[in-house]
Amino acid sequence: MKLVYSYLLLPLFHQLALTYPISVPSNAIVVSGEYTPDTVAARGEPFESFDKRAAKATSTKTSAAKAASTTKAAAKAATTTKAAAKAASTTKASAQSVQSAVSGFASDANTVSSSLNSLLTTTNTATIKSLATTAFARETNENSQRAVLAAASGTAATAANALIVKNTPIVLKGLQAIIDNPTAATAKSNVATISKARNANILPSITTLSNAALKAVGLTQNAQKFTATNV
Repeated sequence: MKLVYSYLLLPLFHQLALTYPISVPSNAIVVSGEYTPDTVAARGEPFESFDKRAAKATSTKTSAAKAASTTKAAAKAATTTKAAAKAASTTKASAQSVQSAVSGFASDANTVSSSLNSLLTTTNTATIKSLATTAFARETNENSQRAVLAAASGTAATAANALIVKNTPIVLKGLQAIIDNPTAATAKSNVATISKARNANILPSITTLSNAALKAVGLTQNAQKFTATNV
């Protein structure tokens, strides 16, 4: 009975194979008589062993990984370059802001000194009030200049910065007193108090703080040395 079935089924299988042939990809890795070195060569196709194909695949993967690594390194280098350029730009901006603050501080201090000296020689109420008001505004503005220089110099001029901060309120208080009561007597009394705090503490400290900030950003230390005001 089995033989009968075999004779009947074999022609059918053959017909099915002819009608619906099985397609095997050219790069398939199989252990079959169809893909032995001899049979592949007979069809005029190149034969690659499983090991060779695996090695080729590994090589391709390694090359891709290497290319990705190179791209990543290039991106990192570009980021580093951009950061360096930004740092250089920041340094340049800091140098400019420091130079501006040094000049501004000196200008404010000179105006205050001029006003104080003039207050000792005038008796006109309106002039006294005007001089004191101008000095008050410039003394107040000095604080913004001081902040820039203190930030740039770091700890290099901590003592000088502290003296300016400590004595500035004395100057402002004296000037406000003159504004409130603009007489020659009031001016003379308060200018004496102001000059005592300012000549010994603020003026030399402005020079010290300015030079420290200039040095910190690589600029020439050429800050002005101020002349003491009259008492």
